[in-house]
Amino acid sequence: MLAQGEERGATSELALTLEGDPLHQGARRLLGELYLRGRQIERAFIELQSYTDAFPDDPEGWSDLAEVRLHASQLQQAEAAMTNAVERARERADLRLRRADLRSRIGRYHGAVMDAQAVLRHDPDSVAARTILTAASARMGAGDCGPAKAQPPGAEATAWPGRLGELMREFAAANRNNDRTAAGALVARARRDHPGAMLGPWLDGVFSLTMGDLDRAERWFGEALAFSPRSHRPISNLVALWSRQRGPGYAGDQLVRMVDRDPAFAYPLPIAAAAYLEESQPTRAEATIRRMFRVLPASPVPFREVARFLVQLDRASDAIATAAQGLVRFPADPDLLAEQARGYARLGDREAALRSWEAVLSARPDDDAAAAQLARLLITARKDAQGRQRALQLVRVLECDAPSDPDVLGTVGLVLLEAANDAPRARGWLEAARDRAPESPQLRYQLALAYARDRDVAGARRELEQAFRSGQAFAEEPEARRLLHELKGQ
Repeated sequence: MLAQGEERGATSELALTLEGDPLHQGARRLLGELYLRGRQIERAFIELQSYTDAFPDDPEGWSDLAEVRLHASQLQQAEAAMTNAVERARERADLRLRRADLRSRIGRYHGAVMDAQAVLRHDPDSVAARTILTAASARMGAGDCGPAKAQPPGAEATAWPGRLGELMREFAAANRNNDRTAAGALVARARRDHPGAMLGPWLDGVFSLTMGDLDRAERWFGEALAFSPRSHRPISNLVALWSRQRGPGYAGDQLVRMVDRDPAFAYPLPIAAAAYLEESQPTRAEATIRRMFRVLPASPVPFREVARFLVQLDRASDAIATAAQGLVRFPADPDLLAEQARGYARLGDREAALRSWEAVLSARPDDDAAAAQLARLLITARKDAQGRQRALQLVRVLECDAPSDPDVLGTVGLVLLEAANDAPRARGWLEAARDRAPESPQLRYQLALAYARDRDVAGARRELEQAFRSGQAFAEEPEARRLLHELKGQ
């Protein structure tokens, strides 16, 4: 049909194929591509979201999803999807070039430079890569950098493309207000506009869960999974429902049954392991997470997930050993190196942790989270001029990568405060971090330090009082109490 230009007929045939086999990989991806080709952005998004949930190791699915986001002018989400594509095919210069362009457009100039340089190593004559490299380098040189624009709370949850975004925002408002009439109308609209998709029953399940009708919610989430069996959204909702209704152990059992029915599906296993831990069943939890080695025998992911799990159990030495085993099979894998670094940090071996974080950045130079971890460790562990200089070098790069993660923003501010003694600049970054994570007492304490050094006593006292009001413990609490006592005397 496609060869004869009959795309409408092909779409119908693909939809029928998916009714009979919702995990038909070729049909799901081709249907998403046909919708994308026809500029049916909302339908393309639903199909490709289901595709990437079901087949996350295929870079083409993520690349197509990035294209959907780009058509919807959602550049940050497009860059995130393209990053998933690049991580699965780092040798692909075409993917790197597309990500370089996206990064330059959203202010991630350092990341754009890294990608453009990678493309030029593959193709020295690439005019597009050379143009991006020149422009992004100039912006970095001019210091034309800053944090990413802050999004309203909950914005990411409703950041769906096109009319879907409008529907999701209206549904979120109806759900918050327990407005049955409005929510019901929106669910009906979703079912009418997207028949045969998981969206309608999933929204029905979400509202039923909000209203406390757990049996009805469970039925609707089950219907959503019948349309898209590996969709993360209804699975996450079911975990919350099962835990609330019958306890985390039951949730773990149900997740394991999903894998029993679909042996190639690894996503539920780490969630099930966490549920068993919550149920005080560590042996069962460990056996569950280790099933990933059978589900994904040719992937570094099981080593990463098991190492992460072992760190949670305060078995840092075992986590380091697991990461090392993975690195034998997958040398210089940045995620395994990161887990190794976390293990060393948990053991208190800061120098080994520093070496591991440096190795992460060598393998993945645009990893902002790793750069932040390394910079923070340099100023807290070494406290020497060389460490301060390296931390400031890392921060200069982070400043020009439009960071949005509160931990990264906080690290930039802390390094500027402690290594550069630049309280005015530090407070701007720490304010950005605080605004994104207002519940963090640690960030509020660090901001209070910056205010105090910038002689804003009222601001410092306000942040410290908010930190203590949170009721959460934090490592610097004794220092924070001393600082508040000093400030009250001024």
